[in-house]
Amino acid sequence: MPCCLGLLVACLSVFETVGQDFANDIVDRARAPQQAGQQDPAAGPPANTAQQNAAQRAQIVAAVTNEMNELIPGEYPADSPQQQRLAALANAFVQLDAAAVDEAAKQLAELDPNLPPQGLLLAGANFTVSNASGGQAILERTAIEHPDDPAISLAFSRLALSQGRLSDALALVEKAARQMEASERSPVAQRHYQLETIDAQQIIAQRQNRLEDALALVQQWEQLAANSPKMLLARAEIEFQTGNIETSQSYLRKFRAVVPDSRPTELVLATWFRQKGDAEGTEQWVKQAAASYPDNPVVQMELGNWAMSQENYETAEQAIATAEAKQGEKPATDLMKARIAFARGDYPQAESMFAELYLQQPSSFDISNMYVLSLAENPDESKQQLAVQLAQRNFQGLPNNQIAQAAFGWALLKIGKSQDAKTIFSRVARMQRLPPEIAYYLATILDQEGKREQAKQLLQSALQSQGMFLYRAKAKQMLDRISLPAGSQDPKQ
Repeated sequence: MPCCLGLLVACLSVFETVGQDFANDIVDRARAPQQAGQQDPAAGPPANTAQQNAAQRAQIVAAVTNEMNELIPGEYPADSPQQQRLAALANAFVQLDAAAVDEAAKQLAELDPNLPPQGLLLAGANFTVSNASGGQAILERTAIEHPDDPAISLAFSRLALSQGRLSDALALVEKAARQMEASERSPVAQRHYQLETIDAQQIIAQRQNRLEDALALVQQWEQLAANSPKMLLARAEIEFQTGNIETSQSYLRKFRAVVPDSRPTELVLATWFRQKGDAEGTEQWVKQAAASYPDNPVVQMELGNWAMSQENYETAEQAIATAEAKQGEKPATDLMKARIAFARGDYPQAESMFAELYLQQPSSFDISNMYVLSLAENPDESKQQLAVQLAQRNFQGLPNNQIAQAAFGWALLKIGKSQDAKTIFSRVARMQRLPPEIAYYLATILDQEGKREQAKQLLQSALQSQGMFLYRAKAKQMLDRISLPAGSQDPKQ
C-alpha cells in the first residue's frame, strides 16, 4: 500500500488530542506564555531539551520497530539488512517522511517474501504511538485491498480485544485460521500465524474466565515454541489466575532468563495482585522485591510508587532517594517528589518543582496538569491567571478528558469565575465514578452554595477512596467544618 503524506500527517496530528506523553513527543504543541521569570518557549528550548527530544524520538522509533517486528513472520538478526530496513521504515514514519516510508517498505519487501501488507505495519506503528483512530483507519483501508490476508483478520481481532468485544475477536481469529488453510504460505509464515492464533485464543479464553481452556491453549503453544517470551508470560499469568503462585513464579523466572532486562518476578506478581485488588498480596510482593533487590533503582521506584499509593510518604521518599543514588536524579523521581509536596500541602515547593518539570517536558499532560493545580493554590492573582491559561490549553487539546476539564473548572473557580466553573463541572459531574480530587472540587462548589449535606456525602466518598488523594487533608478539614451543628463556630477560626 503506497504511503500518502497527507494520511500520515492526518494520523500523527491526532497525537495532539490523545494526551499520551509518548505520542505527543512526536509533534510540537503550542503552549501558553510562561510566567514572568521563566523561559518563554518562543525563545528556544533549554540547553538539554534537544538531547532529551532526540532520546525520546529514539525511544519512539525503537518501540515502533519492535511492534512491526511482532507483525512480521520470522525473526530478523540484529544487524541484518532486513532489520536495518525495518528500523529505517520506523524512523521515516516518526519523521513524517512519506517518500522514505515507501522506499524503506519497498526495499524490505524485496528482502523478505513473508512481509505482511505495508498498511498493516503502518497501522501497528500508529497504535504503538497511541493513535488508535489513525491506526484503525489505515487498517480498514488495508483490509479492502487485502481481504483474504490472515494477518489483517488477526489485527482486527486484536482491535476487538482492546475494545472488549470478545465474541467479535473470536470470530475474527477463526476467520484468520480459515484464511490460512485456504492459502499457500511458507513454513515460516504458517508457524507465525499459527502461534498468533493460539495467542489470541488464549487471551480471549482468559478474559472469558475459561481458565482451563486458556491453559490448554498455552500448553499447546509451549509444545510449539518452548522459549517464546510471550508464551512464558502468558503461562505465568494463567497459573497466577488459577492460584498456582509457585508455578507462576517458575514461568516468570524462565521469562526473565529469556528477557534479562525485564522486570523482576516479584514486581510482576505485585502488579497482578494489584490488578486483582489484593492489597495484602501487593504489599507482600513489593516489599519482597525491595528486599531482594535493594540496589535496583527500578524496584525502588516501584516501592516508592506503592508507598505513595498508601500515602506513606516517608517510605516513598526513602525509596526515591535510593533510586536517585543508584541512577542519578531523573524527571520521574522529581515528579514523585513534586506530587508528595502537593499532597502534603507544600504548594510553593510543588509549584517550583512542577515549573521546572514543565520546562523539561512541556508536552506531558500529567506534568502540565499538576503545574496548573499548583499555580491555582498560589494567592498571587497572576499565578492563578497563568493556571487558567495552561488549563484552558490542556482542555482545548483534550476536550473529552475529564481530568483536563476538572482542572480548568478548578482554576476558574480559584480566580472567582464561579459561573464559568459551574458550567464545566456540570459536565464533569456526569462521570460514573468520580476521582476523589474531582469529588473535592464539586464538594467545594456545593459548600459555597450552602448545600452542605450533598457536599458532605461527596467528601465522605472521597475520603474512603484507596490510594493517593491529593487533597485528603483539605477534604478532612472541610468535612469537619460542615459537620458542625448549625450555628456552631469553627474551633479553628
